[in-house]
Amino acid sequence: MNKPKVTQDRSLDASLRSRGLVGVISGLPLGLTLLVILFVYLAAFSVLPGNAPTWPYTIWPLKAILGLLILNMTLSTLLRLPLRAARLGAWLAHAGTLLLACGSVWFMAHPAHGLVANQRPSAEMAFEPTDKLYLDYTTALYAQVTQDGQGELRGVPLAPQPELQQSTFDKNGGVTSVSGVVPKLPTGVSVEARQFVQAAMTDYQWQDDGPVESPGVGVTIIDAQAQPLQEVLAPAYIFARVMQGNGYTVRYEPAGVSPEMLAAATSAGAEVIFLTGKAEAPGQVIVIHADGKKDEVPLAVSKDIELTVAGRKLVLSVGQFYSRAWRKTAIHPVPLEKARPAAEVEIGIGEWHQRQWVSYDTILHKTDPADPDLAALPLGGGRWLFLQVSQEYRKLPHPIQITRAQYETYPGSGIPKDYICDINVLGDSGGVLSSMQCRLNKPVRLGEYRLYQGTWLGDPNRPLTIVLLGGGESGIWAVWTGMGLICIGIPYGFYVKPILLRRGRRSTP
Repeated sequence: MNKPKVTQDRSLDASLRSRGLVGVISGLPLGLTLLVILFVYLAAFSVLPGNAPTWPYTIWPLKAILGLLILNMTLSTLLRLPLRAARLGAWLAHAGTLLLACGSVWFMAHPAHGLVANQRPSAEMAFEPTDKLYLDYTTALYAQVTQDGQGELRGVPLAPQPELQQSTFDKNGGVTSVSGVVPKLPTGVSVEARQFVQAAMTDYQWQDDGPVESPGVGVTIIDAQAQPLQEVLAPAYIFARVMQGNGYTVRYEPAGVSPEMLAAATSAGAEVIFLTGKAEAPGQVIVIHADGKKDEVPLAVSKDIELTVAGRKLVLSVGQFYSRAWRKTAIHPVPLEKARPAAEVEIGIGEWHQRQWVSYDTILHKTDPADPDLAALPLGGGRWLFLQVSQEYRKLPHPIQITRAQYETYPGSGIPKDYICDINVLGDSGGVLSSMQCRLNKPVRLGEYRLYQGTWLGDPNRPLTIVLLGGGESGIWAVWTGMGLICIGIPYGFYVKPILLRRGRRSTP
């Protein structure tokens, strides 16, 4: 009887495969051990109650295990499975698994899933264009130095990335250390993240040690017919220029009241209280009555001044003049669901350094000095520094603008049937490149991203904010290709390989 021939066409000698480091790495025992470790590790974290943390899936030991498993499968396929027709099924299954793993790693290493917020100031106005996809599970610090309203937004991810989970808001208000330096800011300006708190209530206090000259005055007004008013007026801050009382307004003009200001107040027919002067030279209290009459009283610190305004008796007092007023934000960590995350930021303006807490928000807001909710610092000469803490974002291939939003319900039930958005894709000059319609179960494609219906805030018939969900498809082609190869390779191994082996045995003499 003739013995079957033993073929020796191997890519590497058998003795090399069975000995040494190559043999160990390409061996079946290591592959099975890695699979068991991976299964136990993932199973342990998948059964955690509530919102499971994301860090177990991003740490280096898990990445090392996956990398070693990919290396094991690659070497075992090349060295232990000669490429023949009978082994084609195993090659396809192994290649598909490797391609699927690499595509998944690439997809996770380049996350591009999050939200696209489309907003409008009121239901009567159009939605504003947007070009940002805010990435889930990310946090970044942003700074913008503007000159007369113009300036480029700069950002840096926080490290380590804080876990923003609702379950931590009512359990943990602790402060953790973070880092991140905002790059490419103007010379002499630096912004660096220092700490992060998951749950905090923020408030602010005015201080007199700002980076530039910024006059201000602390005013208290007692009205027997209304609640007392106590505020700081600092003209550099648009939102702190006027104090609104019951039937009157209070304004601070450190350089004095010009004839044009007096004429404008007189023609308006309103009751206006002007405060003038600075710390080194207090000025006057000037009251412009609705009938055009004017009262003037010398202004002094910590001295009660009785006034008759809008037909009522008021007592006005100035507690402090500020020379370099700025608004410093502080936090109070509290275990409340209403509390918001916040980051502590160290600001450097030349030789001036201070720390400021900045509240977290899901999306970035327009940098407007008139917005009291923004962390802003005047730098003098029309320049401002704005700070925000939000999610990281990626630029969409083109800006988009929702032109029509339609909410449909099933007749007679009020149950939502569909959410429809007509969307214009805009060019760099603002012109319309194309139009598309995003529905509840019909996403649209924008470059490498798919956009889905997400959340409509406000009245669904007249929403103020429409949040679209966006997802990138980087590496998805490799995942689908790998799955296809596996689906071909496994049936090939079960059904085609036995046929080829039977034919081979019959053809062997």
